[in-house]
Amino acid sequence: MGHNIEIKARLHDRARVEQVLRELGARDAGPETQRDTFWQSGRCRLKLRESSRAGETTLIAYRRAAGAELRSSHYERSPVADPDGMRRVLDAALERAGEVRKIRHLHWIDNVRVHLDEVDGLGTFIELEAVVDAAHSEAACKSLATALLDRFGIAPEDRLAAAYVDLDAHGTAGPR
Repeated sequence: MGHNIEIKARLHDRARVEQVLRELGARDAGPETQRDTFWQSGRCRLKLRESSRAGETTLIAYRRAAGAELRSSHYERSPVADPDGMRRVLDAALERAGEVRKIRHLHWIDNVRVHLDEVDGLGTFIELEAVVDAAHSEAACKSLATALLDRFGIAPEDRLAAAYVDLDAHGTAGPR
């Protein structure tokens, strides 16, 4: 099972973040388009992610606490060879919860994935995912992510408690 410390926020000054990424020597992994389809599941979030990156499709189940602060996320991932078939099976078994399309530009700083997201119908966001592993404790991940938020100038009021799929066109949590 994978484990991240993560946070998502509305991004007002992309140029500043990109400058800081250059100053920090972040590794630029480039842009990709993503289509995330979500289904209702009582135990966790479930999404099918289709990515333009080498035609990757992945089924992802994850759990994370609600809140607009740094939070822990645990996930399982499995590659999917037939996305249309998987979508049909999941639609037959579960209620669809929504879909999110975005252009994501990925940068790496040490073990932190910095996503700069242009989300269809919602706007521009930044997401940090610090990977917890044998070399990076949860406390170290929180410390690094906090430092990055400060360096990027991300204000507390711009931090989101909701996932993109839960936001309405005004960027606020909509009814579910």
